[in-house]
Amino acid sequence: MAFVGAVGGLRWSLTASSSVWTAPNNTASRATTHASARRSRSVVLMQQQQQQQQNSQSRSNGSVQSQRSANPLENVQDAIDGIRGLLGLQRRSRTQSLLDYDPSSAQSEFDNEEEAPLVLVVGATGRVGRVVVRKLLLRGFKVRVMVRNLFSSTLDLLPSSVEFVKGDVRDSIFELQEALSGVDKVICLVGARSEDEMQEVEVQGLQNLVQAFHDIRVQEFGPEESTKITLFKFSRQGAKYMDRWVVPTDDIGERLASAGLVAKPPRVSLFMNDKGNGVLVGKVFEKYNGVAQAVLKLDQPNLKGFSGVILRVIGDGNTYRIALQCGSTQSAGVSYVASFKTEKSKWATIRLPFSSFIAMSDKQMNLRVRDAEELDRTNIQSIALQYTKSQDNPEKESGDFYLAVDYIKAYRTQEEPDFVLLSTAQLTEKGFTHNAGDLSVPAMADGEQPDPALLAKWRAEEALRNSGLTYCIVRAGDFNEAEGGRRPLLFEQDRDLEDKQVRTVSRADVAEVCVRSLLDPRACNISFDAFEGNFAPTAATATQDLSLLFGRLRPNT
Repeated sequence: MAFVGAVGGLRWSLTASSSVWTAPNNTASRATTHASARRSRSVVLMQQQQQQQQNSQSRSNGSVQSQRSANPLENVQDAIDGIRGLLGLQRRSRTQSLLDYDPSSAQSEFDNEEEAPLVLVVGATGRVGRVVVRKLLLRGFKVRVMVRNLFSSTLDLLPSSVEFVKGDVRDSIFELQEALSGVDKVICLVGARSEDEMQEVEVQGLQNLVQAFHDIRVQEFGPEESTKITLFKFSRQGAKYMDRWVVPTDDIGERLASAGLVAKPPRVSLFMNDKGNGVLVGKVFEKYNGVAQAVLKLDQPNLKGFSGVILRVIGDGNTYRIALQCGSTQSAGVSYVASFKTEKSKWATIRLPFSSFIAMSDKQMNLRVRDAEELDRTNIQSIALQYTKSQDNPEKESGDFYLAVDYIKAYRTQEEPDFVLLSTAQLTEKGFTHNAGDLSVPAMADGEQPDPALLAKWRAEEALRNSGLTYCIVRAGDFNEAEGGRRPLLFEQDRDLEDKQVRTVSRADVAEVCVRSLLDPRACNISFDAFEGNFAPTAATATQDLSLLFGRLRPNT
């Protein structure tokens, strides 16, 4: 994998083997500092400017400047343009808004260079990507961009102060780990160039990027800095650990059922199949109060610093539950429960924030305990997989269930987004939704299929939502050619699907939203539509308080 960077305005290249490379000093992040002791440096200068050319250019510039010295304002403008040129920025029109180029944003947001996060921008050569890169540099971020080639035509699209790495989201996870080494945050703006590439680039490519980001963090910082920890993975821990799972029995209920006094207790079995997955299967006979479950006692009950659980499952289309029991409330017969829906015969990764768990009675199914104390994440003793009949129409349900589980993990609490994804508001317009693990695509007429392009973007969103990374998904309206900051921005999550109004937004404004979200705690785990308001344009709108807009949004559950 090849890298290109810049020192003192000179581009250089770095060729990395499959096992050794390091980021250059001028772009080293806190992660690279940790990793540098394990990696040797191999930097080769490939291009140098001749001193004679520099002197010639200096004399030429001096001649031009002497002709302009009669007008002091022009000299000031020349100085500003020179600084912009060093950053690789084009000269801005005098009418461009403050949102697109706010003078205050030219100052670093960090006290020193070492504190500045290293951001990997994927899709940096696109029209939005080029603006994102410039805004990151102006705010003091260190920037690495992943590009498909290192031709001059590609390098010239971006400022020379960024670090270039040759790569593609379709590369192997191992190759992507090299591109992500030392990276603190990712902004993904990638888009398929053709319909044939949609699944490979936008879905599988994003999944590769996310997995590589997870893996490199574990390598560089160890498991304590990983975004997830494994509570149980069936294929890894094997059949010999299955005795950690307990299927409760009810001997008294069996005897009463034999006498015809009550309904049969649930029939439950938990085993490992030949693919290394745990399988929960059986039947619930009780219509209103029957629950089938398998309970896992946790080795690590203290989940302080974690925000929720993730599990990868394949089911039969039924709704299942995760139930947590804490030491402080277990004796009172209270569990904390969250539900998720499966799609028949399709694998799904389910993300359940701890905030979505509700205190429920163990004795009376679906009875909420309203005066229960808050879930104690420091003392979670057990986690249970549960199935119970739907309360809407239990008489018509057979009670049969089948759920295969690959793993159960906990994901960490992060103060800021790790990963920003640019998507499209057309998903909202066409009815693609996500509700508490219940994934749905818009209703289709018989024989009609969802738009492949939108379906790919929706699947990419779901992959990120369920990744365990702290994320921000920006669903941008249709792009217009307006300057940034000419109209106030609006963020929306609950749009009326009957509203067919076309929502537009400028590329500069979308870039601003992506960059601002990186350091904003209010932007964690949210997805929203971003578009311009219908107010009259202004000559120079004051920089909008995007943090206030983020704070009005509802985190995904």
